[in-house]
Amino acid sequence: MVEVAEVNPEGGRIARFDNDLYLGVFRWGSSGPWNNVLETDFCLFVGPDLRAMRPPVEVLNRIRVRRPGYGVWPLGGILGPSTIRQSLRRVQLELDANVASLALYRHKPRIAVELGAPPRWLRARFSFHPKGRDGFKVGGYSWDALGQRLIESLDGIHSLLSEGSVL
Repeated sequence: MVEVAEVNPEGGRIARFDNDLYLGVFRWGSSGPWNNVLETDFCLFVGPDLRAMRPPVEVLNRIRVRRPGYGVWPLGGILGPSTIRQSLRRVQLELDANVASLALYRHKPRIAVELGAPPRWLRARFSFHPKGRDGFKVGGYSWDALGQRLIESLDGIHSLLSEGSVL
């Protein structure tokens, strides 16, 4: 990990790794029958030359949460390319995540974006439900095991996002 920034309550904390992946982690109160659901957002911000870029932290939070001036294209669903769907499922299995999604955000023509905002970025989201319905008391997470799986999967997640950036 290279740096961690506190953005604001809406966006939480975000960390940047040395391979230019950004990670935001959120804990939701509940999702259906589960309490204490954990969600991770891995983002890769891409410049016009399709190389990774590092937007300013202030801009980062606004585009991650509100996405002003960006159109979204889901890549990991049934309409996405089969190679990307397979890569997403492989990473989902590596992480032992309950839900996985992948989306590409592209700057909409004729709509101004903030100075320093990337023209495109990708987000891979993985949700983890605790073992048992009440994550606080019954089952919960093995934080060490989950953290280890996240670290071990960084290269696979980076490859997945890089593959989607060329679309």
